[in-house]
Amino acid sequence: TVVPGSALPLDIARVGSRVTYRSDLDPPRTVTLVYPAESDLAAGRISVLSRLGTSLIGLQPGQSIRYMGWDGDSIEFSVLSVLPPAEARR
Repeated sequence: TVVPGSALPLDIARVGSRVTYRSDLDPPRTVTLVYPAESDLAAGRISVLSRLGTSLIGLQPGQSIRYMGWDGDSIEFSVLSVLPPAEARR
């Protein structure tokens, strides 16, 4: 469901959010969720259409999601914190 950003709590991951998460396999990492044309993995900007981006979108701190990795192993991602997009902080 698509809703205006102003209708969401500030700590829900959406386009422009800075999300700190951890997985079963890696230490905590912080990324910014962006549209595909703005993605730059080296700069920590991941597309909301990537596997990780689609997994994180809509989650709040304390929530987790599990999905099947490319190698067939199940991976869990847990959201530690979400900073809203700059326009939502105004």
